[in-house]
Amino acid sequence: MTPFGVLSELRIPVELFNTFVSSPHIPAVSIILLAPRDDEWYYCIEHWSSTRDCRRSALIVGAGFGGVYQLRRLRQEGHKVKLVDLASDYGGVWYWNRYPGARVDSAIPLYEFSDPEIWREWSWSQRFPGSEELRNYFQFVAEKWDLRRDTYFDTRVTAAEWNDSNSRWLVTTADGKRFKVKQFLLNTGFAAKRHIPDWKGIEKFQGTWVHPSYWPKEEPDLQGKKVAVIGTGSTGVQLAQEISKVAGQFVLFQRTPNLALPMKQIEYVGDEQVFPRDKYSKFFGGGLRSSGVSHSSSSTEPHLTILPSNDKASTNNFGKKATSTSG
Repeated sequence: MTPFGVLSELRIPVELFNTFVSSPHIPAVSIILLAPRDDEWYYCIEHWSSTRDCRRSALIVGAGFGGVYQLRRLRQEGHKVKLVDLASDYGGVWYWNRYPGARVDSAIPLYEFSDPEIWREWSWSQRFPGSEELRNYFQFVAEKWDLRRDTYFDTRVTAAEWNDSNSRWLVTTADGKRFKVKQFLLNTGFAAKRHIPDWKGIEKFQGTWVHPSYWPKEEPDLQGKKVAVIGTGSTGVQLAQEISKVAGQFVLFQRTPNLALPMKQIEYVGDEQVFPRDKYSKFFGGGLRSSGVSHSSSSTEPHLTILPSNDKASTNNFGKKATSTSG
């Protein structure tokens, strides 16, 4: 029998568990259902006489940068934690964004984990990595941090209900999994829901239309085709640059002109990096002391007070030194 105040983890079939808790020799317990696996359940048991929480259980939704890092840190802090994602692998938005030209618009090393275990061994091929390289990066991170043992892919959360009586979340998924946890952490991002305009007559369009967030893994043949891109946000700009190279006729539609600065891409060879590894620790430490938690230069001078000539010079200089840009 588990001593009072000591937490234990049991992996037992449901029928055996019911027999266990009904025994008169076992004191009252509270039960947290963590996750089903095969035909068994994982239970975390805490005696009511203990003042400690039952392993501080948590469920994370989203396997992008935020969710992956939360899984890593919460495990380090002793939490019992699981991660679920609708996708079939890690990467978050980079799992889904596979369209031509898809890449991050924040320069390395701003857009990577600060854990030395990762940056000491990983080498980037570009200053602004593309989506394929970012997916490979997540594979590397998953192996280093042993993330897969606590992750469920192809899993859609369908309900989450808070219970005031036991201060727990009951989270249900489409495939029947149930998680009863203290913390329910959503890392679904601000752009997780695609916007498809409700245009009258679009269903009558005889050609092929694709939303970039649903870009097929099997690349469509656009060579010599008549192609139109609607919208000039970051995605539209990236698509336009690549598709215009192969399309027979290319048309770009935009409602409002957007600002697109030169990316100033840099290709790396081998272990060559624009930012030496021996400076990484200082770089990430400095980010924690900045107002934006990242290294970015800013002017304290009001923009409207800058003379037109200086304004143009400042813009050109920003384009040369940019760590975040589009285009």
